[in-house]
Amino acid sequence: MVRYLPSEASVTVQVVYLEIATNLTASAPSQVVQGEEFTISGQLTRADTGEGLGGMTIELYVGTTLLATTTTDSGGYYTFRVVENRVGTFTYTVKFPGYETATLAYSPATATVGGMVTPAPLLPITLPIAIFLGVMSGVVLGQCFKVLKLPKF
Repeated sequence: MVRYLPSEASVTVQVVYLEIATNLTASAPSQVVQGEEFTISGQLTRADTGEGLGGMTIELYVGTTLLATTTTDSGGYYTFRVVENRVGTFTYTVKFPGYETATLAYSPATATVGGMVTPAPLLPITLPIAIFLGVMSGVVLGQCFKVLKLPKF
């Protein structure tokens, strides 16, 4: 008869998040007209496979100011619709703040686009303006009013 004696073994296992690096792209026109809508768009992907990450939150900043957030579609694509009312050159930054579940974590990512906003063309508009007994004509340019002709009373 054979008799087997008890034995044992132990192992130590460290459980960690599966951290996955991400890539975030952004594109926008380099120049737009003041007050006209333009888009900033791009894609969030896994760095290891290139697979688009759907359902993730993307943030849009100008400087340190958060302007808007959106969610990526099933392919990882996002779009922001922007109207800039100031004239100048601005840098917009899109950020993926990261995401984690019980089993994995996606790392944060940032992309930056910059461009210039030019003034909208000013078109002369002639408006009648009543002044007591007479009428004068003028041209409205932006927020300024220039008198072209003032009738004699």
